[in-house]
Amino acid sequence: MLFIMATVISSLGFAQTTYKGVVVSSKDNIPVSGASIVNNSTKAGTKSDANGAFSINAKVGDRIMVSSVGYGSIETVVLKGLTTMNIKLDPTEESMESVVVVGYATQKKVNLTGAVSTITAKQIEDRPITNLSTSLAGLLSGVSVQQSSGQPGSDGASITVRGRGTLSGSSPLIIIDGVIGALDAVNPQDVESVSVLKDAASASIYGSQAGNGVILITTKKGTRNKLSVTYNGIYSSTSPMNMPNFVTNYADHMRYTNEAHTNLGQAAKYSALNIAAWDSASKIPDALNPLGVPNFLAYPNTDWADAFFSNRLVQNHNVSINGGSDKTTYLLSLGYLNNQGTIENTWSQRFQFRSNIESKVTKFLTVGSQTFALFQNDAMGNVTDAFTYLRATTPGIIPQYGGKYGYAQISEENQQANNVFSFLNNDHRQRLTACSHKTACTVPSLLLHNCSEKKLEPKRIQ
Repeated sequence: MLFIMATVISSLGFAQTTYKGVVVSSKDNIPVSGASIVNNSTKAGTKSDANGAFSINAKVGDRIMVSSVGYGSIETVVLKGLTTMNIKLDPTEESMESVVVVGYATQKKVNLTGAVSTITAKQIEDRPITNLSTSLAGLLSGVSVQQSSGQPGSDGASITVRGRGTLSGSSPLIIIDGVIGALDAVNPQDVESVSVLKDAASASIYGSQAGNGVILITTKKGTRNKLSVTYNGIYSSTSPMNMPNFVTNYADHMRYTNEAHTNLGQAAKYSALNIAAWDSASKIPDALNPLGVPNFLAYPNTDWADAFFSNRLVQNHNVSINGGSDKTTYLLSLGYLNNQGTIENTWSQRFQFRSNIESKVTKFLTVGSQTFALFQNDAMGNVTDAFTYLRATTPGIIPQYGGKYGYAQISEENQQANNVFSFLNNDHRQRLTACSHKTACTVPSLLLHNCSEKKLEPKRIQ
């Protein structure tokens, strides 16, 4: 009888109680779903639901460990009189790097069987670039980024993932927030993360289009119960590199050409009289000839590299508004880029707008929309012909003066040695490009994808 009573008293002293609690982020009080809650004393455990709520059996003095991917861990002690547990976890950037987007959901990187690389928004934001494709250079193993043109509006890079994967092309499939799109249509400042699926495993989700790999871009979303306005601006100067070296003295040019003709057994092309005239005029460039024209105009010695290329300004401005309430979050972003290029008549202007809105209607239903618009205006300078004739011109031509283009002044000169600027500026049209997409969706079920891109045909500007 006494022995049974003692056993009852012992059981009452160590009785367990079911405690309820909620796990939230210390940064923005967002519920943390899937968090691991373990009673270190009994090794019993559970996980938090979609609202961060959980329940666990424990007694006074037990130590409860709470942890989650993307957050640090915390240990709390069950105290006497405790009724509920409100746990706040601190986000950790290092842990978030182990989570990647894989098409339909997110997974821990260590659990993947396919080859995946990821980069974060911070890695992109720190680079002074004007398009997203160029910003990926050197950040992803197995991904080759090659920029073949520096012309504004056409300076996007070509990307290959582990080389050429198909016979029909080499470009990877680009997915932007679940919509097929163009890489450089995304403002780099709007990117949250970039994941690259590198092998054939991605074809199980995206089909044959994934033969050259898949680049998944996730844009930034709003933050609950917090309003922030961010401005990012860049003023920079672009300078040409690997400048070509030209003969800039026309008298020397004529001598070298005559020498080349003589070596081929041909007669000299230029007369000694013209060579002597240019030699004399070059010594007094500001003097006037018998017609009253300065020698620097009548007898030009043009450095075409200096005349054709120049340092120009680039300005890039981005403003974003990020915020929300307990149920609704929003991100509004506006970007403006003005790149004048290093050659005249090659400028580019671009306006970009993005709106990401999500609203939690019920515990199991979230609706939202993602809207993006781009308007780009590019000058259509004939760079191809200009570069072709840049190698064939001579220093004896004045580039421009008084709104007119110079031309070869002596009959001995090859008539194909035309003014480079006459080719560059023979097309004053502008290329207008407009692109937009709007996606309305519900989570967990996707209802609608609608993306359209329209390029306006070049229109002559009077």
